Parts: sequence; structure tokens; C-alpha cells
Amino acid sequence: ASLYIVLLFGCAIIPVLLDIGFVLKMWLGIVPQKADIFCKIMILSTAICTVNVILGTCLHATGNIKRISFHSGTLFLISLLPVYFFFKQGMAVEMSYWTILFFDICVTTMNLYNIKKQIPELNILKLVYTILKPIIIIAVLFPIPYLFYVNMGEGFLRLLIISMVNVMDIALFSFFIILSNQHRTPI
Repeated sequence: ASLYIVLLFGCAIIPVLLDIGFVLKMWLGIVPQKADIFCKIMILSTAICTVNVILGTCLHATGNIKRISFHSGTLFLISLLPVYFFFKQGMAVEMSYWTILFFDICVTTMNLYNIKKQIPELNILKLVYTILKPIIIIAVLFPIPYLFYVNMGEGFLRLLIISMVNVMDIALFSFFIILSNQHRTPI
């Protein structure tokens, strides 16, 4: 399930990440300064949180919810300290978003540690590989929709073509590379 969730998320976020300026213009009309940067960081943060949901499901199945809630809650509360410090020092607002992204990665790492500790029979490397494999594939395929982004003028047609090319690339590559024969046969 984690494999398919990451692949579907990749189908959705790549076109939006590439053409966020146009999407925001279409949605808001007048785009506030730095809104595109904030959106990109939050989309990446959401991608990491999506992986955390997958890992959290494994952890919740153990029944030891207090521990994971304590760990992740503590990390999220600690993230407020650097955010406060950055604002106090007059740093750019983006730093708060980057800090939240960093702590999302820390929570993911903590969840992996908790899974290893609470479910020792689960092969953690295999789980990490299962999650990283589609991310790597999405990253490898990124230049294809990016070429359309660079070579076409801004507009709905470019967003549509980038979306279609991205979905087709991920679908075809996943079908032939990621899926086993057992999974390909019913399709």
C-alpha cells in the first residue's frame, strides 16, 4: 500500500510543484510574495507526512500509541523553538517552513526507529526500500515533465500536458519496473 500511495502522491505533486506559479495565479488572481515558495515547502512537508501516516499505521497496530505520540508530539513542540529563534533574529519567513520540514523528517526517522524497536520481526530496510523506491523513480522521471515546463509557455495547456506526461511516465515505469509479474498479471 505504501508503494501505491507514494506513486499516486507523486502523480499529483510534480505538476503542481513545477507550475505552482500558474496554479496560484489561477486560484488567487494576485499571488502574494513568496506564496510559491511556501506552497512548495508545504507540499514537500505533506509528502513526508504522507510517509509518516504509513509508518504511523504500523506503529498504531502495536497498540503502544503513548510512546509514538510522546515522541512525535515532543519533536513537533521542539520545532517551535528554532522557529521562534529565527523570527527573533529577523530571518526570512521561509526558515520557519524549512524548520517544520526538517522536523517532519526527524519524526519520520523517529517512527522508523520506533518500528524497529516495537516490531523487530519487520525488516526495516525492506520497508525503507519500499518507500524510497517510488520516490527515486519519481525523481528519475522528473526531467521529462520538466522539459515540457521549460519549453512551453505558461498556461492551462502546459499544466495539463505536464500532468498527463507525469502520470503516464510514472504509470508506465511503475508497471514495467516496480510491479512484479504477480501484480502485473491482473492488470
